[in-house]
Amino acid sequence: MKILSTTLHKPIAFVFSLFFVLSIHSVFAQTAITPGWNLVGNGYGNPIAISNVLSNKSQVISVWKWDNSKSSWAFYSPSYNTFSDLTTYASGQGYQVLSTVNPGEGFWINAAQAFTLAAGTGAVYNSSNFNFSSSTAMALGWNLISIGDTITPSQFNANIGSNKDTTGHTINFTSLWAWDNINSKWFFYAPSLEAAGTLTQFATTNGYEDFTASGKSLGLGLGFWVNNPNSSSYSVTNNNSVAVTSAVITVGM
Repeated sequence: MKILSTTLHKPIAFVFSLFFVLSIHSVFAQTAITPGWNLVGNGYGNPIAISNVLSNKSQVISVWKWDNSKSSWAFYSPSYNTFSDLTTYASGQGYQVLSTVNPGEGFWINAAQAFTLAAGTGAVYNSSNFNFSSSTAMALGWNLISIGDTITPSQFNANIGSNKDTTGHTINFTSLWAWDNINSKWFFYAPSLEAAGTLTQFATTNGYEDFTASGKSLGLGLGFWVNNPNSSSYSVTNNNSVAVTSAVITVGM
């Protein structure tokens, strides 16, 4: 396919070509942060150094990342003047010190005021990285993750594996949750309820927001929880939200 006309001046063609190349390897997107708890994520291929991008004390109260392997929180706050003070507080509370958010990880920002979170760098971190055949597949239990491709939760379910229920529907996890900071509600998705045709009803009855009805997708800047079960049982109950909600309530700052 011919992109550039041969009549373009060389400097213009060079600039356009450079932008085109950069666009392939880096996606330019920013995330709007609002006061309160924001569930965001790194959907890019390069790690985020938290102290470099979230060090403004007037904007940021605290930042949190869930470590599934240790079942514990990693914590950062710009209010501590030295790394030693931060470490002392974190260890005293049983937290790890949060320094880096890796590709594909979600994290919480407790914001004091609205600001714009700078875009990450690198190619997008696609949902295929969480496929069960991948070395970067989700761990068992609760995973706080993020992706760079813009897809629906249903597509995410299809992308990560081929587990089927007894009726032949693809069901690869129990539930998926994203936080709506503006309305202080959870977006909710469960593949088993989608297969049964009762997803919207369940979400409405329990006070959750439905991804499809709200036109909400997964993608850059969004962090979300996925409950990856350790058995073949994919039943969904209202108790699924308790662990997620409690995670927000018990982090402290």
